[in-house]
Amino acid sequence: NLVTRTQVVWAVLLQHAIQTALGIWWIEAKPTGEAVDHVAAMLRFAPVTASAIRHTFGDTLALRILAAKGAHALYTLYWWAIPASKFLLGIFIIDTWQYFLHRTVHMNGFLYRHFHSVHHRLYVPYAYGALYNHPLEGFFIDTFGALLAERIGHLSTREAMLLFGASTLKTVDDHCGYSLPWDPLQWFSGNNADYHDIHHQAIGIKSNFSQPFFVHWDVLLSTRMTRKDIEERRRKQQEKERKEE
Repeated sequence: NLVTRTQVVWAVLLQHAIQTALGIWWIEAKPTGEAVDHVAAMLRFAPVTASAIRHTFGDTLALRILAAKGAHALYTLYWWAIPASKFLLGIFIIDTWQYFLHRTVHMNGFLYRHFHSVHHRLYVPYAYGALYNHPLEGFFIDTFGALLAERIGHLSTREAMLLFGASTLKTVDDHCGYSLPWDPLQWFSGNNADYHDIHHQAIGIKSNFSQPFFVHWDVLLSTRMTRKDIEERRRKQQEKERKEE
């Protein structure tokens, strides 16, 4: 690595200070707890819920379903389905924003040399170096993407805290350098420590741009590299060298 651990710690503390300050400024004070009339809020979704059930099952069956399970369906929609959908939308926004900006700073020589190369001073990444980067890059790629997710997804303060916390934990885990079989953050996605380690190596520096959650953009845009791809590339190189001999 081309940077000391002390330098990494100070840079990461600066990044956290910037994110905390922006978070305090950005997040609006919103009513919570007893200040929210959840019953009235749930009832606003009743016409849409009833209409969807009628279009799906027909009027006769829909009346029986609504009579027996209508209240439960409305409760589930309000407390679980809508928050889960907003959370998944936030994940998609963060992944999309970070993929395309991350790819841009690699493909543009000026941006890479002056900004993103700071992060790649860590050839062998470790957990608390996850947010070691140039402050401007940290703002535009990490912080601003999270703010977009919060605003576009209309997240409540608690929903935003959950999304930002999960994003930070996933980013730290992806830089930890260990592919642990009992790590829950590496179960649900191929975007894990091993996947991101490839990106920090010379052979994979123009691949594996996806972060922090899923790898769909790498797959769709053909920028994904796996260990098998590396082995196959090395095998072809060895065959080429043998033929030249």
